[in-house]
Amino acid sequence: MSVTTAIILNKRRMSKKTKNYPVVLRVTFNRDPRLYSLGIYLSAEDFEKLSSPRLGIKLREIKEKLEKEEQRAKTIIKNLRKFSFQAFSDEFFAFASHARKRPAKTASPASTDLKGMDADRGTDATAEDRRNGIRRQNFKNQFGKRKYPPLKSEMDFRALGEVASHYGNYILKLEAQDRIGTAGCYLSSLTSLLDYFPQLRFSDITELELHRYEKWMKEKDNSITTTSLYLRCLRRIFDIAIAKKLIDRDLYPFGPEKYIIPIGRNIKKAVPIDDIQRIYEYQSLDANKIMCRDFWFFIYLANGMNVKDVAMLKLTRSSTLAGNVNGDFRYVLR
Repeated sequence: MSVTTAIILNKRRMSKKTKNYPVVLRVTFNRDPRLYSLGIYLSAEDFEKLSSPRLGIKLREIKEKLEKEEQRAKTIIKNLRKFSFQAFSDEFFAFASHARKRPAKTASPASTDLKGMDADRGTDATAEDRRNGIRRQNFKNQFGKRKYPPLKSEMDFRALGEVASHYGNYILKLEAQDRIGTAGCYLSSLTSLLDYFPQLRFSDITELELHRYEKWMKEKDNSITTTSLYLRCLRRIFDIAIAKKLIDRDLYPFGPEKYIIPIGRNIKKAVPIDDIQRIYEYQSLDANKIMCRDFWFFIYLANGMNVKDVAMLKLTRSSTLAGNVNGDFRYVLR
């Protein structure tokens, strides 16, 4: 069965303050219609005007927003391998600026029908109720003192907002590929961004705010390299959301004429030969200092071998040299 969508005015729910009706997205599957709030209230007269070719500035903006929301819904339906109201609700509300997902313990919006809306996103709730009812959880609330589980994908990223939900999906993919280090970089990027952007919506991340974020990172004594790493992760998340057509290309804040991610300077300085001689001739009664000196020289003479590679060296016995009956000892990397 095909899935159909339509923008309608739900006259069964009326705002007592404004006397307007909520504009909702109706999704029908197997003759079963479900309503999804779009966060817009209009009078019946204004809703009828939306079909007119000549509109005022305000109504034209509302019409464009409604068309984008319906197109986004159609894109989500098209990308779902097997349609279900639960899967559609999770995708649709994960990236909607007007309705944020509650923590996992709350009721699912898939239970809504024409007789009633979901309490979290229902059109009978005021904007103030939604702001008070749907609160952003942070990492500390979920795990206490920022102690994360070994698998970062176990975290409830959806409770942190639309951008965090994208981060969570990508971290899940990285962990499936055993790219644990990269997943940790994305988690660090998200944590830093949440400290600066409390809500972290795509629409809030503008060119100006990124410049302010860069300055904020500098004031917190973070290096340009760290800032660059975090923002490259964010740029990747933007690219994914745009590729899936979940956000407009106009929201992309990066580019030659927009915000350019800073590049850290990696200045390599050679150690003078006199300093190397001083290190070689250094003596101390402290055995630990002598061991550190020896390790430094070993790494230096091994062309800057990685410290982890040094720790992985194994002592093996080799008897491959002719004339060496007992064999010689060699260090090899395993």
